[in-house]
Amino acid sequence: MKSTEQRLVDQLFEILYPIFSAENLVSEITLLCTCGYLSEQKYGSVLSDAHHSNLQDLYFEIAKDVGQQGEVIERSELPQKCPLLTQGQVLNALQGISGTDPRRLACALAALHLKTGNHRSCHPLPLHDSLITLLLGFINTDQHLIGLHYLSSVFLAPSLPRLNQVCLKTQWIEPITVAMSVLLNLNVSRHELREFESMPSGEFESVISIPPLGQRLEGTRLYEETAVRQAANQCKSKAVIVIPPSVLHQKATAGLRQYLIEKNLLDAVILLSKGTLPYSGIAPALFVISKHRAKGEPVLFLNADPMGPLEKSASSILELYATKSVAENGALAATEVIADNDYDLSVHLYQQGVATKQISKLPNTVPLSQLAEIIRAQSLKDLADRPDDAQPFLEAIVGDISETGQINEPSKKIYVDDKQLRRARSQRLQSGDVLLSVKGSIGRTALVGNDCEPSWIAGQLFQIIRPYSKLISSAYLYRYLSSSLVQAYLKEMETGATIQSLKANVVSELPVPVPDEQTKTHIEALHEDIMHQYQAIQAHRENIESLEHECWPIADNAANA
Repeated sequence: MKSTEQRLVDQLFEILYPIFSAENLVSEITLLCTCGYLSEQKYGSVLSDAHHSNLQDLYFEIAKDVGQQGEVIERSELPQKCPLLTQGQVLNALQGISGTDPRRLACALAALHLKTGNHRSCHPLPLHDSLITLLLGFINTDQHLIGLHYLSSVFLAPSLPRLNQVCLKTQWIEPITVAMSVLLNLNVSRHELREFESMPSGEFESVISIPPLGQRLEGTRLYEETAVRQAANQCKSKAVIVIPPSVLHQKATAGLRQYLIEKNLLDAVILLSKGTLPYSGIAPALFVISKHRAKGEPVLFLNADPMGPLEKSASSILELYATKSVAENGALAATEVIADNDYDLSVHLYQQGVATKQISKLPNTVPLSQLAEIIRAQSLKDLADRPDDAQPFLEAIVGDISETGQINEPSKKIYVDDKQLRRARSQRLQSGDVLLSVKGSIGRTALVGNDCEPSWIAGQLFQIIRPYSKLISSAYLYRYLSSSLVQAYLKEMETGATIQSLKANVVSELPVPVPDEQTKTHIEALHEDIMHQYQAIQAHRENIESLEHECWPIADNAANA
């Protein structure tokens, strides 16, 4: 059953929907309820003959009462756009604000934001109740002085018990922040982005930060880096920061990750599922920072996606964090291990998947780098003007891999100058090379045959794997890398939010079983048999094509009949 406050918001929505776009409608209803509530509290009614007898005067009077936040009320278009007849309906409906509970009204306005998707870049991204429950579960909500950083964290306010001890620091003042300030007495302060970097240390016991995800400040700096550093700086006890998954591994935030580990601040990395943030395709992650970590205490890594919807899994996530339990989809990692991984915080690096566990149990393995030379192909700039001294090369791409797993003659021809010639020559292909795609189409594998020409080179998506040990052969290595087990393992190891990639050490440290001579010979014989089968398939296809061509005279005769 809907509350009185929810029914009021719904009624205003129905009245004003024909006048405003959905985005502006949310802001206007939020300001309308805020002004109506404050007038009711101050003057005993929505309209006061002594102070304001219409919407224009109501907004003007309330704007003065809320100080600097009054600028937001002054920007409202409702008094000008709303016809007199509709204004009467609005004011009549607004009389129902008498006796409403301010916290329930704040919740109703938050639900309105979630319902309509009011999420412009300068507006807060609304939060599902399940995410609010999870974020607040990491901190002690009864403790003094809780800091909420950035605009979207305003939606946490109605769920906090002691709002006189809570402060929202935001980059923008919007209608919802005015509403929370008026309805809940939330302390709201606006700050320029540069001020977030110089806020006092230890100002709050706990901080929850929800920065605009994936947006850049000036230059190459990301909101998230500033948000994480400032949350860590401002909290005395704990901080929770919502971040995009790219922060876990991208080069731009490598310094941040190293800082968190070396200062022993990072307590947990939790990867959530897509859909956690409404109106966003990002699967966000959480950094949980603690100022009370013991020396040598491991970091919890948890992939919460397999645990199901957050509505059902939030309590389990909090329990795993509280007990530092290692679940099937999680792991505890020493800070030394994280440092050895170049401070990459991708959860899958520490969580052993099914394929990873199976590969780790293979007998008599050695790292791939002890059996083969591994060459990472580089990007080469194709010279569009084709100067006389340019050298032509045929650059192999994933599309050149045939059905049989061999590289066809590369279709992409490029010309390079003397400056790039050495690089191009370093990634020339040789017969017996194995190519492994490490970006985009992760794991695509190809064997370079005897028809390879000196002009063939590997494209930048490939690593060239050139066996030098007599313990394995090219055919054996190709069959191992293209096996379903290794393909599943590489899938577990890939990183990247939009374009997947494999780190160099994933390939170089890949465990490869060293076979005895009998096993190696058997695998090579199977490889030859597979290739012969493909040749037979090709012969059958050519035969079918020939038979189909013979059908054309029949079709022609039928057409002439």
